[in-house]
Amino acid sequence: MSICNIVILGAGGFIGKNLALDLICRGQSPVLVSPKRSNLIPSNIKQIEARISEFSCLEGVIRPGSVVYYLIGDMTPYNSRTNPSRHIETNLTLFVRFLEWLRDIGGVHVVFVSSGGAIYGDSDIQPTHEGVQPNPKSFYAVLKLAAEQHLRLFASQADMTYTVARVSNPYGPDQEFKHGQGLVPKVIDHILNDVPIDVFGDGKSVRDYVHIRDLTSALFECGARPSAIDQTINIGTGVGKSIIDVIEAIARLLGREAKVNFIPSAASEVRSIILDIRLANVLLGWVPVYSFDEGLKTLLN
Repeated sequence: MSICNIVILGAGGFIGKNLALDLICRGQSPVLVSPKRSNLIPSNIKQIEARISEFSCLEGVIRPGSVVYYLIGDMTPYNSRTNPSRHIETNLTLFVRFLEWLRDIGGVHVVFVSSGGAIYGDSDIQPTHEGVQPNPKSFYAVLKLAAEQHLRLFASQADMTYTVARVSNPYGPDQEFKHGQGLVPKVIDHILNDVPIDVFGDGKSVRDYVHIRDLTSALFECGARPSAIDQTINIGTGVGKSIIDVIEAIARLLGREAKVNFIPSAASEVRSIILDIRLANVLLGWVPVYSFDEGLKTLLN
């Protein structure tokens, strides 16, 4: 299915660049907006070098009928603890200003990538479906949920539609190790460099890890399928792995020993979250292809 005009805001991040490559492989020609150009992108694909703080660079780029993937953000569960007011300004306020600007264009579909791994908090319902009441335990989750709610409100009052993709924990090739974000690249980096891995609590916290190629295929469907319009959809695997499970699996594939340093868990730490992905199958015709072990092999082989 061809979409008339696709724009990826935040195309330079891990999800954004992989989504761009996936769409290009599907014969799409997305417009990519990022502070830096990527040499991986074919020359016929338009790239706009911009750090979005105002929207003049998007004039004529986003128009009625456009599908816009919103992936702008510098917030993580870790860095949002120390300065939440700054992240309100740089993340939530920017998103709301974007929606105000978009309202005057009309006819745009926004795919907002949210966090299924944080918004639900600790739920007694596992796997957790979209109807479960959110229970955020971090400023990161609160701001993601607030962005979702603003998007729904704008869509109800203006000529725009949306899909909220509540994504679990993505991983895959070329994911950079960044402090406080991405357990898989952190574990690989620390094992290869013989550095102890700091683990909060007892290491039994459970997360749902989705391979980046599965995620980008789901995000494509979020923008392409009419059945995804004005829906909130979990994107994960429906399978949980503890921190210890992840460390042991990576150590086994690397053929090395992992050193673990257990430290007290933070109050904002979610104990367990596994996403129910049945709605994604119904609305998007999507199921994940990669098991966790198969996904790890795409990083380590």
